[in-house]
Order: sequence, then structure tokens, then C-alpha cells
Amino acid sequence: MIVFNEALERLADYSSDTDAGVVICTPMMALVDYLGLRLTAVTALPLKHGSMIYGSNDGGSTVLDSDPLVSARMESILSHGLNLQRHLVGNADVGKWLYGPGDLECHLGTDGRVYALDFGRLLPPEAPNGLGERSIFFSFLRKERVLSSATPLNSDAFSNWSAKDPDFLEHNKHVAAATAQIYCDIQSFASELMTDSEPISPEYVDARTMASLWWLTLTQTQQLG
Repeated sequence: MIVFNEALERLADYSSDTDAGVVICTPMMALVDYLGLRLTAVTALPLKHGSMIYGSNDGGSTVLDSDPLVSARMESILSHGLNLQRHLVGNADVGKWLYGPGDLECHLGTDGRVYALDFGRLLPPEAPNGLGERSIFFSFLRKERVLSSATPLNSDAFSNWSAKDPDFLEHNKHVAAATAQIYCDIQSFASELMTDSEPISPEYVDARTMASLWWLTLTQTQQLG
């Protein structure tokens, strides 16, 4: 959820630039925790059937990219702003070349505004690990790791959303390399903890990866003992 919030903030920062032509609006959202349950509340938007102009809402069977101004704005936000890789979404004959995940949608509202929806997979996934192949849908790279990558990263890496892209395997390698770098940095940080009173933590070490850091530190402590 932290990764999602950061990505949404990043998207909002770039989409609110009124000097860029098309403004991509995002709905107001709130997380409500009650009795151990978590609810995501989203404002109702002025949308109607057939309002989608970018992305897919049916698993990639139909992919849209019908407004050149919106397409250019999404390229600016997602490629230049978040370092995301352009890739083929859907089948080669009916697919579209998009930035960001295939299920990120843009709709033209009845009020004339363009609204973006479904940001859950905005940032690329970590390469599949011991959590299983489905981990790509809930285990994501942090924003700092994506921005620091020398190569743009594919939000749909390792998934069927971009499996027909001719560079699919190459995109997967880039995401795998970014994932591996995280754990190399964690290992270096663990070593620094044992020798430096003020080690510098990598920006993209979060609560999820702290478990690896704890284990490495514990192991090194036992070896020193």
C-alpha cells in the first residue's frame, strides 16, 4: 500500500501540471480501516459506458489508445516522470503500445475532463520469487528503484498483459536486474551496519525487505560471534 500511495502521489504531481495541455485528473481516494478490515473509498466520477479512451478494462481483449493528446500526456507522465517502458499490451493484431500497466484506464468524463483509474499496478513488479508467480500482482518495486534504473522498466513485466511484446523477455531481464540490485544493496547495508555507526540506508529498502536485512544482520552477527 505504501508503494501504491507513492505512485499515486507521483502520478498526481505530473498530471496536475496545467501547462502541459491535457490534464489527467485522478479521483479523490481514502483508506478506511475499521475492525481489522480495510476499505478503499473512491469518489463517484461523471463517467458513462464507452467513456474509456486509453487502456483496457477486460483483461487485454480490447485495448484502446484513441486520443493522441491523452496518449502524449500519458507518455510524458509515465515515461519521463516515472521511467516506465513503452510496451505492447494485448495481442499483436489488436494490441496497443502503451506506457504503464495495461489495466490503467483513462476515461473522458461527461464534464469534459480526462480521468485516470486503476493505479494498483502502476509501478513494475519485483521479479517472481519464493512468493510464487502471482507475486507480480502485489509485490512491486519502490518508486526510487524505478527512477534510478538506467533502463525504463515495464509495469507489465512477467505478466500476460505484455507477453506478445517482441521485447518481453528483455523487459523481464531489466526488471529482474532491478530486483536483484535491491537485495545486493541490502546485503551491503547489512555489512555496513556491522562496521559503521551511521550507515546509509538505500532509499528503496522498505518494511517488506527489512526482513531480509534482519536475517543478513543476524547471520553476520552469529558469524562474528
